[in-house]
Amino acid sequence: ATQNSHRLQHYALLSIAYTLRPKTTRRLQHSAAQQCSTHCSMRVVITGGAGYLGQCLARGILRRGALRTHKHGETKVSSIVLADRAAPTRWHHEEVQEKTKLMIGDVGDAAFV
Repeated sequence: ATQNSHRLQHYALLSIAYTLRPKTTRRLQHSAAQQCSTHCSMRVVITGGAGYLGQCLARGILRRGALRTHKHGETKVSSIVLADRAAPTRWHHEEVQEKTKLMIGDVGDAAFV
């Protein structure tokens, strides 16, 4: 009986923590987003970027100009690198070819990374 009461108490504490946490988390994320939105930017590497899906992802990021992260909200993208083991057989979007950098190599190779 005491073991069950300990489980219930533990469950109640977890429930209370879960109820209180989202407000605190949102407040912290909002302040981090405000600090980062003015000066932060990120470089993006898309593995398998020479393929159709990689090019579509790069195109979406280029059009949006930013990525949403769980810590900083919207973060500006400064550059996009398409990393793949082979060159694309076809460029599906011209803007991706013009505005990204293609690197041919294996991401499992430490010298390439």
